[in-house]
Amino acid sequence: MTRSIDNNIGITRSSPTMGWHTSALFVRNRSIGDVVGFLPDVFTYEPTSEQVSGDWGWGCHSGDRLYLAEKGGWAQLWDPDCRFVPRLESLIATDGPGPLKETQALAVAFSDVAFSLYDDGELIRHVAFSGRETVADHGAPLPVEGRIALPSWGPDESFLWSVIEDVTGVEGDFDQLFDVYDVVVGQE
Repeated sequence: MTRSIDNNIGITRSSPTMGWHTSALFVRNRSIGDVVGFLPDVFTYEPTSEQVSGDWGWGCHSGDRLYLAEKGGWAQLWDPDCRFVPRLESLIATDGPGPLKETQALAVAFSDVAFSLYDDGELIRHVAFSGRETVADHGAPLPVEGRIALPSWGPDESFLWSVIEDVTGVEGDFDQLFDVYDVVVGQE
């Protein structure tokens, strides 16, 4: 495995296999509180006074924590345990679109190399990969998908960051600060 810097966004990545195990949800024109309020109530989400850099918030630092920020009109939720973002479709089916109503949302799973784009709570694009193979494909491809040169091993975190930047305008910024929330199980 080699380590390199992606020239487009300056993020260190591993290749040829995915080095990231995290997921993210971007919701346009919503607050952090709106996004946290949409999460399943089987857990309690407690804000800490801690803030961490983008590098830490995007990283693989599991341990019952979420990392949240707002930038460019988009609330971001980074979920290293991949608890919520990969299950967004079932959350919408169970609880309705909540804060995803009348806005756009982008759900990204780095560990699975997948993304889903929602408009007004409706899924308009979903694609997932296993290596170079597309294993799920719903909706018309986004223009950015055709502009990305893929490495020989298939889509990776650079591909997903290109989608994030194109859809949200949010760029990877190591210095951006994220609020830390503890995910507490079994507390009322």
